[in-house]
Amino acid sequence: MNTKKVTINGFDLEVQKETADLFEHFSKFSNSVIKPEIFSELIVKVFNLTYLKDLGSYYNNEKIGRSSWTQHTANTFLRACQLVNLACDFEVENRHDGAVRDYDDNVYLCAEWEFDTRTIFNPTGEINKLAKTCDKYKNCDALLFTYSIDSSYTAFCENVFQLWNKQLKKTKKDFVLYLVTALMRKDELENKRFVYGLRTVVIGRQLIEIWEDEHL
Repeated sequence: MNTKKVTINGFDLEVQKETADLFEHFSKFSNSVIKPEIFSELIVKVFNLTYLKDLGSYYNNEKIGRSSWTQHTANTFLRACQLVNLACDFEVENRHDGAVRDYDDNVYLCAEWEFDTRTIFNPTGEINKLAKTCDKYKNCDALLFTYSIDSSYTAFCENVFQLWNKQLKKTKKDFVLYLVTALMRKDELENKRFVYGLRTVVIGRQLIEIWEDEHL
């Protein structure tokens, strides 16, 4: 594959030669950009789609247990990495549940998945662990996947926002946290909980980006 280096708004990119030629041609008479692919955003979107697509494999006449949720999440994380041609590791760095890297060992996404939220705000909890790893690598972001929230979603999201921004104040980097939450309903008659979708909020430096909910 022939590649060529171009400079856009002070950023040096190496892209396919045909792409660079198009950019240089149109730049002569129009504002033109090449939008770099953000690995972390792509991975999270693939993760969400795969999670919901494969969820049917876990539905049967038995109650879905906590271990099944964990297994499904880990399997989805692995598949998402494979689909974007990146490597997947488990229990690495700060003993994260998962991490995504290229084959030169550059980490692009570190991840934690928690069934409840009682520990994530602790000084040694998941949010601080994720921020520490993001600060270590040049282009690393974080994914926090939760199933059960013991407060209102709005209050929970605000607490995550405040703690994440507290960590960002310690660094000049602008890594983001993809907060993905399983949307659940409970069948009181059968005492079963069912996931019917996912909600994603992206938290950055004094920034919240809200994605449309994804439903089954």
